[in-house]
Amino acid sequence: MQRTPPQKIKCMSSPDLHSEIDSTNNFVTCRKRKEMDDTSENSTIFSNNILNEKYIEKLVTNSVRSVLSAELTKITDALTNIQLAVAGIISDNTALKNSLLEVNNKLMDIDNTLCSSELRQDSFDARIKVLEEKIQQVSERNAGLENKLSLMEQQARSNNLEISNLPEKKRRKSFLL
Repeated sequence: MQRTPPQKIKCMSSPDLHSEIDSTNNFVTCRKRKEMDDTSENSTIFSNNILNEKYIEKLVTNSVRSVLSAELTKITDALTNIQLAVAGIISDNTALKNSLLEVNNKLMDIDNTLCSSELRQDSFDARIKVLEEKIQQVSERNAGLENKLSLMEQQARSNNLEISNLPEKKRRKSFLL
């Protein structure tokens, strides 16, 4: 089990940590910064820094290369997928063009058939008109002939004799007059 530190801590952030430490606080460890006095140590550190920089540069270069190659692979895969999609679209477009050509040919056939049907209908209309005129002439002639027939029948009736008091039934023996 751990203890919580006391509320009042006398150590603040300062370079002279060793002077502010209270001896009653046993849980705090103090360190003093190392001061560099020696120039040989500075040159060693400097050379170490250069080596570290080269190492870091290699690490960064390698990591950048790996990231770039991964991204390039992703881009290549995406481009391949796009090329496949474009190829599919091109084939669909070709099929669509072919079907549109077929539809266009069928429409041209329908148009030709419609034109010939219109010509036939025009010829039928002309024939019907001629026949209607003939029917009108025949009707007028028929009416004239019916009037003439009724006049002739009426004239023939006017010349008939009417005999009364004779039975209309014929007997077996006929008299010749």
